[in-house]
Amino acid sequence: MGLERKFKHLLLSLLPPGKFWNIEPESTFDRILNGISQSFAYTQSDINSLLDYLAIPEDPRFIEPWESLLALEPIDGNTLNDRVERARFWLSPPQSLSQESFESYLNIEGFKSFQIDDTTQDGGLIVGGGTSNNTFTITLTTDEFSYFEAGSSCVGEALVEWKNERFEKLVNRVKPAHVKALIEYKKVE
Repeated sequence: MGLERKFKHLLLSLLPPGKFWNIEPESTFDRILNGISQSFAYTQSDINSLLDYLAIPEDPRFIEPWESLLALEPIDGNTLNDRVERARFWLSPPQSLSQESFESYLNIEGFKSFQIDDTTQDGGLIVGGGTSNNTFTITLTTDEFSYFEAGSSCVGEALVEWKNERFEKLVNRVKPAHVKALIEYKKVE
C-alpha cells in the first residue's frame, strides 16, 4: 500500500498547478490516479521479484553468462567472489552519479590510480547546467605506455602512445550523455 501512495504522490507532483484538477476523494480523476499508481506498484513488485529470482549465483558455471549479459570484460586476477561482486554492482548501480559513485565504478573495475577534476562548476558530474561547460578531466596514472622502436615500429606511428581502451570505454559507459570526459594519462613516477 505504501508504494501506491508513493506513486500517487509522484503523479500528483507532475501536474501543473491550477484549479483544473479535481483531486477530491472518489472523483473520476482520483480513481484514474489510483489505478495508475496501483499499476506502477504492481510493476515495481514484479521487477523486484524478477531480480530476486535472477540473483547471481556464486557458482563459477553461471557467472560467465552474467558477465556476458552485462558486457563485462574479464579482469586478470579476479577471484570468483570479485567477479560475483562486480556483476552485482552493475545490476544495481548507485542511484545518482556523484563523484564518489563514479569512483566506485572505476574501483570495482580495478582502476585505483586516478584523479577526477570536476570542472562542471556545479559540484557534481550528473548536474551539468546552463552556465557550465559540462566537462570533467580524469587522469589515469599508468605504466602502460608504448614507445616507437626502430626496426619494429612502422612509419606514421606515434613516438609515444598511451591508451587504455577498457578504461576509456568504462568512463564513457558510466558518465552522463551530456557530460564530456577529458581523459589524460600520467606516467607512474
